[in-house]
Amino acid sequence: MNEDKRLKVWASMSEEDLACKFLSFSEDGPPDRFIRKPGGRIVFVELQDPKRGLSPKQVRRKKYLEALGFEVLVFYGTP
Repeated sequence: MNEDKRLKVWASMSEEDLACKFLSFSEDGPPDRFIRKPGGRIVFVELQDPKRGLSPKQVRRKKYLEALGFEVLVFYGTP
């Protein structure tokens, strides 16, 4: 992850938060990171190249997670 994207993730966090890389071996298109917030809240983070945008699968995944009540952030930065 480049410095621009890393700074955006850190800027969205508080001292109590923990950012983790999201790995899925069974599905394509999971968000890149998730942030555990106090009180058990989870925020998903997608790091994206501004030239490419979200893929159709990522758009569907974002809508699905939001429908479940999760916050999904998309940070665009240089690759």
